Amino acid sequence: MVNSPSTSKIKGLPFKSILLLMLFMLSYSLYAKKIQSYYTTLVQEDGTLYHIYSLYEYPAHNKKAVLNFDLTYKTSQDSVTINYSIVDKAPILAKSISLETSKEKIELLTNRLFIEKKKSRWISRYTSIVGKNQIVNIINDSEPLNIIVEQENQKLKFEINGKKWSKQRKITQQIFSIISLNE
Repeated sequence: MVNSPSTSKIKGLPFKSILLLMLFMLSYSLYAKKIQSYYTTLVQEDGTLYHIYSLYEYPAHNKKAVLNFDLTYKTSQDSVTINYSIVDKAPILAKSISLETSKEKIELLTNRLFIEKKKSRWISRYTSIVGKNQIVNIINDSEPLNIIVEQENQKLKFEINGKKWSKQRKITQQIFSIISLNE
């Protein structure tokens, strides 16, 4: 018995096309879930608060310290709060922080949130405020972000490799696109 053309098609579409479409929809839904795991939202009276989680640790150049940061943006404001932690064998008394890419350099004052010791390492937590457009410009730069923390007598440079920056950049760009669509 020979298969007729109608048995290999479902409502006019080839079976392989439908299977391919279903696989695409499944992968898209998994990807959508993945992007949501990188941020959270909270609707408030004066706007929506978006908190973007830290993705990677930035290792210090020539030192064993690491830095990670998260971003908080409220739609009723035009600024982004950067909270960052530095883990090192000694406390870090930061005076300022610089965010640098090939196209942008932003110098920010810091406000200390806390410094605490956990086992043999110190956690120094700080916060800074930056304009939303400045952060978007940094995120749009394909060159990796370097972060320089200035103490009274030294500067610590934290660098991330290009592959990790590329992933962080794409995820953060998508989150800011979602924010823009909802403003």
